[in-house]
Amino acid sequence: MVSPMLRVYRSVAIACIAPFLFGFDTGSIGGVLEQTSFQAEFGHFGETLHGVIVATILVPSVISGVFAGAVADKLSRTRTICLGSVIFAAGSAICAGSVKSIGMLIGGRIIAGFGEGLFLGTAAVYCSEISPKKRRGMMMTILQLFIATGVCAGYWTCYGATNISNSLQWRLPFVLSTALAITVAVLSLVYLPHSPRWLLLNGRRADADKVLDLIVGRDVDALNERKEMLIVPVAMTGSKRQAFLRMWQKDVRWRSILGASIQALQMMSGIDFVLFYATTLFRQAGLTGGSASFLGGGVTGIFVLVGTIATIFYVDRLGRRTIFVAGGACVATSLLVIGSLYAADKVNTTEGGKWAVIVMIEFFAFSFAASWGVVTRLYAAEIQPSRTRAAAASFSVAINQLINTLVALTGPQFLATSASGPYFTYGAVTVFTTFAAYWFMPETKGHSLEAIDDMFNEHSVPLAAPLPFSDASKALVGKYRDARERRMSRRESETIPTTDGLDDEKAAADPREAFRREMRAAKLLAPNREHEVIEE
Repeated sequence: MVSPMLRVYRSVAIACIAPFLFGFDTGSIGGVLEQTSFQAEFGHFGETLHGVIVATILVPSVISGVFAGAVADKLSRTRTICLGSVIFAAGSAICAGSVKSIGMLIGGRIIAGFGEGLFLGTAAVYCSEISPKKRRGMMMTILQLFIATGVCAGYWTCYGATNISNSLQWRLPFVLSTALAITVAVLSLVYLPHSPRWLLLNGRRADADKVLDLIVGRDVDALNERKEMLIVPVAMTGSKRQAFLRMWQKDVRWRSILGASIQALQMMSGIDFVLFYATTLFRQAGLTGGSASFLGGGVTGIFVLVGTIATIFYVDRLGRRTIFVAGGACVATSLLVIGSLYAADKVNTTEGGKWAVIVMIEFFAFSFAASWGVVTRLYAAEIQPSRTRAAAASFSVAINQLINTLVALTGPQFLATSASGPYFTYGAVTVFTTFAAYWFMPETKGHSLEAIDDMFNEHSVPLAAPLPFSDASKALVGKYRDARERRMSRRESETIPTTDGLDDEKAAADPREAFRREMRAAKLLAPNREHEVIEE
């Protein structure tokens, strides 16, 4: 008899094989383009085409990612993962079979990208929705662990393939991706239970109860968890067609903006610039000769994997915001140090500068994997209510992939133009993101998804910390308002006719005219004391 918790772990592990494919491509594509057999097959090409080949899988991923939420709401989370995996398998198979046609290779990557966009965000939503609140952070860490494992496996596959003397040297990663994508498509249909929250959203309460029996149980300790997972609006009208529009409604709009922003800025830290072009970066830093740069990429994959594993043990203890801010500080430091070493020309002139860059690249990879790599996806998914979680998470992933596309396209040309420029640019963005997270990312650790929903509903923009200089800003605004009122009062007084020509006897005979005269004089002489005259 399989226990509920073990069934949850099994379901998460199967669903996360799909994100593994994303990580495997990220880790392998840069090495594939550097293999001697690939260059013999397709010839040599410049930095621009290099970036295009890497980025072609990301552009369609953005497009399908925008619609993945609607597809997941209609077909279910599990079937969307299956569909995405099948499409990815077809694209990878085309890449593996490419013969002296760079267009065929690019076409295959475009097809694979459409599949990637479908399963990437949906897998995160599925893992979030079937996980108990005390394990949700760990389950999302497992998802990132599979991505990190894929990156590491991609690097080491390319490193091991350097000893192959035929075209299998560069085809091997695509062959493995095809086989694995077919495997996850079959397993997702056979072993993955539907998300109980998806069943409730589609009015299938009885089926949701059956799934909860499998993944939560019916003992006393499971009652509260069942209640929280059943607090979902049932059979919402138009939920399949209007999910994207609902994520921009007033009570959800800020969460959608926040989730998409941290996903986009995560990529602007330059993580995929490092992962896609690790082999190139290590060669630029001085690791030349044989397979040294491929080995450096493999070591980077290990650091990414170790950092992700470490996060499992503290993501639900330290909290999302704490990890994000601390990790951002480490990531920014490593980038700015590398940029400074290149700017000071210490890399090519000194042995110490060369190894300092190599160490900082590995520190960057570890710091990102141990913080932003896990927390960003987790946070973007769990701050959304059930009715918009799939659409918003998929939209966030699409934005993430859009920025990723720009980074991949411009990476080789950016490096050719300036050795230090990319690191300073990504470092500055990381500093900005870290400060923004300190103020605008409320902590979600230990809260159920429904409690998080209530927290965001209480305030349109809940702050994690008071904005800097808030008191001073209020005082400055008050002074500006007072000064503006005084200027307006002076202008009004200048347009009021004076009483110099008034007959004093007439003013004395008409008390109201005398009062108006006094009021005008008071405004002319002391406009900032007008309220005192009125009170008198």
